Amino acid sequence: MLVNDQRERQPFSDRKLERRWALPTLRRSVVTDSADPGNLLPARSTASAGDISSEEVALRYLDQLPWTPYPFQEQAILTWFDCEDGLLVCAPTGTGKTVIAETALFEALLTGRRAYYTTPLIALTEQKFRELQDSAER
Repeated sequence: MLVNDQRERQPFSDRKLERRWALPTLRRSVVTDSADPGNLLPARSTASAGDISSEEVALRYLDQLPWTPYPFQEQAILTWFDCEDGLLVCAPTGTGKTVIAETALFEALLTGRRAYYTTPLIALTEQKFRELQDSAER
């Protein structure tokens, strides 16, 4: 289910918390199998280096994949390239959420922006680093 929603910032009673945690009004794009998509997402930077359009980046990314993505992956990938806000993907373990994160990395590398990819385990970090290196060589 794809959800696009408009929400207003809720006022905080504690001024310190307001300065640290207050979010502006955002449109969000969420791909999930749940009826409640969760928290607001930070705005996504759409600035890119050169004249590369998001459509061209999407085509390059999909062309370099060595397999056909699942329908929900394809929906999330296309939503990522189509939206100007962040993308939150909620899906069960083992259904291919990682490839959607790699989509954002691919776009950042292709357009000359920085990207950070974090994992909860050192072994997983090393595995993803090797996989991303292999992917970059293709």
